Order: sequence, then structure tokens, then C-alpha cells
Amino acid sequence: MINRTLSLGALILLVSVDSQAGAPDAVDFNGRLEIRQAVTREGEWGLDEYSALLGSAWQGDSGWRLKAQVRALQENKLDGDYHEIEPRELFAEYQGERCTSTVGVQQVVWGSADRLRVLDVIHPFDRREGYFGDYVQQRRPLAMLNSECSMFEDQSLQVLLIPQTRKDLLPASDGRFAEPRVNDLLTGVPRSDAADPDWRKPADWTPAVRWSGNAAGVDYSLNAWHGWQTEDTLTPELTRNGLSYREQLQRRTLFGGSFAVPVGPVVVKGEAALTPDAYRYYRAPSGIVDVEKNRQQQLLLGVDYLTGDWFLGVQYYNLWKDDVERALDQDRSEIVSLAIRREMLQGRLYLTAYVAQDLRQSAQYAALEMRYDLDAHWQLRSGLDVFDGSQSSFGYYEEQTRWVNAVRYSF
Repeated sequence: MINRTLSLGALILLVSVDSQAGAPDAVDFNGRLEIRQAVTREGEWGLDEYSALLGSAWQGDSGWRLKAQVRALQENKLDGDYHEIEPRELFAEYQGERCTSTVGVQQVVWGSADRLRVLDVIHPFDRREGYFGDYVQQRRPLAMLNSECSMFEDQSLQVLLIPQTRKDLLPASDGRFAEPRVNDLLTGVPRSDAADPDWRKPADWTPAVRWSGNAAGVDYSLNAWHGWQTEDTLTPELTRNGLSYREQLQRRTLFGGSFAVPVGPVVVKGEAALTPDAYRYYRAPSGIVDVEKNRQQQLLLGVDYLTGDWFLGVQYYNLWKDDVERALDQDRSEIVSLAIRREMLQGRLYLTAYVAQDLRQSAQYAALEMRYDLDAHWQLRSGLDVFDGSQSSFGYYEEQTRWVNAVRYSF
């Protein structure tokens, strides 16, 4: 219901921004039409997506800015027939002398890791393509208050207050990028649903803070977030009718930080995070699947190199969890990634390659893409997504290896 209301509000704001602006050059009206399609290595259609994005923004002389952006999407091959209309942005922003405050639907990104999430926990994700599709478009926007203030020289404080809670958009069990889940082990077992967080109750809101700045030439941030899981936790219950499971979102907390040190054309960077209240499933001695609160830690170290038309990025990612006897998931995950980008033809042609190696499970994922801007409006993209190796990692999606093509028109 709240998403329908926000979508209607976005459309109203689009019209009002366009009609109420005092000066013609104060209004920015834009849009985008896009088709994305993919063929798997088996010769089947693996993606058939059509989207339209319509946006408008108004900038006033008094420090106020209004922005609305609505996306309509239709997809036919990933996970059945899926369609949605949602606001990607719908906010009012005021820029004062020391603080900039934004209220409404927006997207906030913490951290700079390339496709590996450490601090990027603010938003749930659309996971119908796993984590392998259009990463930017996979974030699900949230309604929030976002205020960032300059405290001292080169130091700032960001405060987020998020009433809205959304879950990850997961593929169906027979979807192309469906993941192995505990649900698969509990087929036929009765379930009961607990109430989701209520945006009308301040106790259910998500607070988050980030202190960032520069000290001795080092950019850094300290982050804290107290939100909700993006998937229901299944907790076993014994009733008079036998075993059942209760589906409920649990609170989740993150403490973390980041740093970036420029050294000529090289930037050395890192991110770390501690989640003291993650959860892990395990097989209890009685044979049932149970769940236990668990501590999770993450570390990412990277080096970015940019010179002329070339970009090179290397990352090392490590995730480890406290031991749980007879756990159903991996205690540790280690991934090394390499990203290469080459800009050609005065910025009209981009060639990119991204390769990730799972060091624990001996599996690989590679994404190769060519992007060509025909002119200021038309853009063509073509690329390969390749999955290989252990079935416990990227190799699980081996049959989804695909050739992806896209056409985009922007105005």
C-alpha cells in the first residue's frame, strides 16, 4: 500500500514540478527507455526486460530542490511474468549553510566496494538476477530522512532515519537465479507469519549514522546502522499440532568503517564491518533445522589505479562467522576480484571486464561488457556473464551463463 501511495505521489510531483517552476531553465525533465535481453548457453531466453524511467527536478534560488523519478518495468523470463511501477526517487531537499537535509524516497550508498557489499546495507536488493545484473538498479529505494552536516573542517556527520522497511525481492524456487535456501529443506512444514515492522511505530524505524572526514591525507568513515534483515528468519516452534516454523524479520546491527589513501594514480582502500546479531541455521541433534544468533565479520582491501583511459581495480574480500556446530552454511568466504576498464573513441566506447575468484570453493564469475554511445541519446551494450566451478559457489549458476544485450534511449 505504501509503495502505491509513493508511486502516485511521484507522478503528482512530476506534474507539479513541471507546472510550478518560475523559470523554464529551473526544470530538468528527463527519461529513459531500455530493453535488456539475454540468451543462455543452452539457446534459451534468459532475460526479457523492458523499462521506462521518467524524471523531473526543480532547483529553487532559496536552497530547495524537488526531484521525482518513476520507473515502470516488465520482465518475462527470469522469474515468470513480473511487473512493477515504483518511485526510484521522490524527495524534497534543502541545502543550508552547513547542512543538507533530504526527506522522501531516495537511495543512499555507503562504501565504495565494487559489487561486494560490506558497508552497503541501507537498502534491500532486487535479487531476481542474483547479484549479477544491473547492480545500481537492483537497490530498492526507501523513504527516509537524510541529513548531512559539516561539523569541522573536512569532517561531516550524516544521520539517517528510515521509517520504511522492505525485504529483498527474491526469485521463486524455480527462478533462474534461485539460491539454495533453508526453505527447500522445509517443504510441507506449516508456517506462521509474524507482523512486519510498522512504519507508523517509531520503535520499528531504522536509525543510521556516519562520521566521515579526512585526516593526514586519509579519507575515512565510521558507520553505525541498526536496521532489519532483508529476509525472514525461520524459527521452529512446537505446537499441539506438531512442528511449525515462524517467519519473522529480525533486527540487525552493523558497526564499520572505511579508509582510502591516494598515492599518485593509485588509491589504496579498505572497508570493515561487524554484525553482532546475524543468524545461522544448523541441524539440531533432534534432526530439525534450527537457528542461532551469530556474529559476522567482513573485511575488504582494494587497490584502484586510474591513468589516462585505463582503470584497474583489485579487491580482496573476507567474511567469517562464529562457529556453529552442524551449520548449514559456510563458516568463511574469501573472494578476489579484478576489474579492468578501457575508454576509447573520446569516451564513446567503454570496454570492461570483471572477474571474481572464490578462493574457498574454487569457482569463478566473469562479466565482460562493451558499451557504445552512438550519440547523446542512444546507447548499445553487449556482454557475457560466465559462471564456472564448484556448485557451492558461482558454479551453481553454470546453466545461466548468458549473452546479454541492451538498447537504451535517453532524453
